[in-house]
Amino acid sequence: MGALRHRSMAAVLSPVLATCIGAIPQAQATAADAVDAAFQAIYKAKWKWRQSQTADDDDSQRGVATSLARVDSEVARLHGEMLAVMKETGFTGDFPSW
Repeated sequence: MGALRHRSMAAVLSPVLATCIGAIPQAQATAADAVDAAFQAIYKAKWKWRQSQTADDDDSQRGVATSLARVDSEVARLHGEMLAVMKETGFTGDFPSW
């Protein structure tokens, strides 16, 4: 009786297990696709930034940045002072038009 019960359970569980095991590679492929898409988004953003920092080619007329933007405590202090003056005077423009 016990052997018959085990065989019938195996007959029922075998297709279920096969389905679950078959789904593992598909889930792994989906996760890999998501990682690939995230990596491509990062790569494309970085490439776009790098292209904006360099000339197109030897004959390019586009300028090349010679330094990185200065961001330190002194710049932050000056920025805060400028914002305070802008607020006091009621200036509604932006920094380039200041």
